[in-house]
Amino acid sequence: MSALRPGTLRSVEPEALPGAIREAVDDPSSTWHGVDPIPFDRAEAARAYLRWWAEVLS
Repeated sequence: MSALRPGTLRSVEPEALPGAIREAVDDPSSTWHGVDPIPFDRAEAARAYLRWWAEVLS
């Protein structure tokens, strides 16, 4: 997914996930990637996720 939407994904190791979630809850603006307007719509994003999951599961 990071290749599909560069700069919009933060990878963390499983043991760091609780801390990353806590950071996002404490500072929701930290989850914003700063691109405005977003260069794709929800339908396009949904199609991309479906394609990505199809590859992951194949």
